[in-house]
Amino acid sequence: MVKQKRKSAKMKTRMVLELLRGRTIEEVSREYQVTIADLTEWRTAFLKGGESGLKKRPDDSRYAEYERTVGRLQMEIELLKKKENSPETSPREFVKKMTDQVSESVKLVYPLRLVLKVAGITSAAWYRKPKHGKEKARRGPRVVITDQALLDEVREEITRGHFIDEGYKKTWKRLKRRGIKVSKARVYRVMRANNLLSVTRLKPERKVNEHKGNIKTDLPNRMWGTDGKRFFTRQDGWCWFFGVVDHFNDEILGWYVNKSGSRFDALEPVRMSVLKVFGSLDQHVCNGTGIFLRTDHGSQYDSHDFQRELKFLGLQYSPSFVRSPQCNGIIERFHRILDEQVLDLYEFESLEEARKIIGHFIQEYNRHWLIHRLGLYSPLEYREAYEKRRKYAA
Repeated sequence: MVKQKRKSAKMKTRMVLELLRGRTIEEVSREYQVTIADLTEWRTAFLKGGESGLKKRPDDSRYAEYERTVGRLQMEIELLKKKENSPETSPREFVKKMTDQVSESVKLVYPLRLVLKVAGITSAAWYRKPKHGKEKARRGPRVVITDQALLDEVREEITRGHFIDEGYKKTWKRLKRRGIKVSKARVYRVMRANNLLSVTRLKPERKVNEHKGNIKTDLPNRMWGTDGKRFFTRQDGWCWFFGVVDHFNDEILGWYVNKSGSRFDALEPVRMSVLKVFGSLDQHVCNGTGIFLRTDHGSQYDSHDFQRELKFLGLQYSPSFVRSPQCNGIIERFHRILDEQVLDLYEFESLEEARKIIGHFIQEYNRHWLIHRLGLYSPLEYREAYEKRRKYAA
């Protein structure tokens, strides 16, 4: 059995001060590995005589200092309780009210500096003289909606949204669609002042092959990208997600999840996409369409069966450069979104549960996810706008 070390007077004082500042006795007992009985005894001794009550020989020279510290802490606790009991009182009114009152425990008037500290007002703000006469109006156009009303609308949009951790540009776009016309800079300022901005992610330094090409297309069904991603379930262990994305509008055309990540599983979303776009899986159905299928060099995609199926359907194979994920960046970017919005948030019990949740998210993504390079349109909105332009041009 390990013998517990004795606590010094300084350590006991630290624990007692934490109790007097408002921490619960259970928290302090758990953190410092001492009994509640000892903490109660030390607190009683400290209140009677400060740190000298915890020593064998009282230190009269520091008795008055600790007595003042205890009194100040007791007054601060009293002020905090009074502030909590009157939440409707403004900080300035609270200061005016408390500066004339006497502490119940110390029997002294509350010091103004302590009252200002509890109220959250600086001395400069308290003594600042109000300006006489009419204040100058704010320069520029008059706003239709106040900052507080705009903040309420932003919080409502974040709460009712389909996704989490969206930035100020997407929030501004969604507010604009609801008829709330404000500038992007103002939405940014209000969200930043209230800690509502999305988390900024630092880009890791990685040594990869430089990619200077353009994988985005101006027309639909010119290049598709596909890749696989693993995720975990409690019952089935590690499972696989495969998807196919159109490089034109980042739309997920087909997807498939399964326990094994074989070459046949990787072919499932490709077949779904071909069937969705062309309505058939006949031989050479994609001949003459000019569709390229971009993949990395995973074993599923380099396999003989996968390559043979692409030739059967008439899809042109377009492998990315080795160690250059930017070549397949469209589907890689979707995988990051899938991580942030689904895989990092849920602990799937089974593959069936994962299939249901991922399927629902992909429907929401295609219809509602706003993409910056598309002008803050969702994939389906961008495709519909393209079809309208083509119809009017004809």
